[in-house]
Amino acid sequence: MSGIEPSGSTWLATIKDFDWLKFPGVARAIAILVTGSAEAAAAWVDIAKAKGEERAARIRDYAGARSQVIEALGAESAKAVVGDHALVQMALDRLVRDELRKQENREEVAKLAIEQIASENVHDSDRVADEVKIDDDWMNVFTDYAERASSACMRNTWARILKGEIRKPGSISLQTLQVLSVADQSVVNSCAALFPYVVYRKYIAKKVVSADGFAKHLMLLQEAGIIAGVGGTCSNAMPLNENVCLVVGLKEKGIIAKYPLAPGMEKSFESVNLTRAGVELYMTVDWEDDVAALGEYLKFYQKDGAYKFYVGDVEWTSETKFKIVNASEVSL
Repeated sequence: MSGIEPSGSTWLATIKDFDWLKFPGVARAIAILVTGSAEAAAAWVDIAKAKGEERAARIRDYAGARSQVIEALGAESAKAVVGDHALVQMALDRLVRDELRKQENREEVAKLAIEQIASENVHDSDRVADEVKIDDDWMNVFTDYAERASSACMRNTWARILKGEIRKPGSISLQTLQVLSVADQSVVNSCAALFPYVVYRKYIAKKVVSADGFAKHLMLLQEAGIIAGVGGTCSNAMPLNENVCLVVGLKEKGIIAKYPLAPGMEKSFESVNLTRAGVELYMTVDWEDDVAALGEYLKFYQKDGAYKFYVGDVEWTSETKFKIVNASEVSL
């Protein structure tokens, strides 16, 4: 059953209240997820503009189309199992239940994604252009995975993935979708626990997450294909700038650590690295910031020999480059 009518009254409120013009790509993506067809996108926009007072013809015809499908399935099943009407009915009942459950999951993921997008403060420069569209193959794979998400945690995670892809099509690969498709709530929880400690958008210093409480998260994310190097000796080296400072960028905050060394020298730290899936999940999903991570890195660099520290806001100028602004000295 590929229904195109949202099943709950909360859908109408979500559709009516959403500013579809802010993100032109949303209507098409949501239409594919909920209805299975991009052609319904215009109907979704019409619903939004009409504030739910008038339904598109495709949506009005949904009940009749569903009945025809069920009748056709019943006829074909009856041919295959002559005389066993109870078996046919059981098969149909299971099919309907499974499809209803999948439809409910798809709708909830879509609803959450719309709500998350609507809650953002979006500048004109951040809006998705009309001509930018999410790849149909990507949406088909995403839909197959999202319709299996029955828990609130996984529905919310898939909604955040969809929001990220809508904001920047191509930011999440099919490989990452596959990694996430076999993840459960424990993997999501481990991402939430470790991602605040990611620096330079690519790795985590091992000594910063060496406490016993992190061990299970590290192993779980390595098994899930999100990080690598937990049991190895991978190191990342960063040169000190002309002011003999190490400049470290977390997601929102940055650290400037001054060392009693010569400019150009490098500081090397053992680390665990994010895989491609890890980088995409870290970059696309809005994970909660943790001020504890900032404090742990400050203590880590102090133990390493740094003697003066500044903390400011990170402004990422590209995928890999950043600058720290509004920095002020902090005492440890």
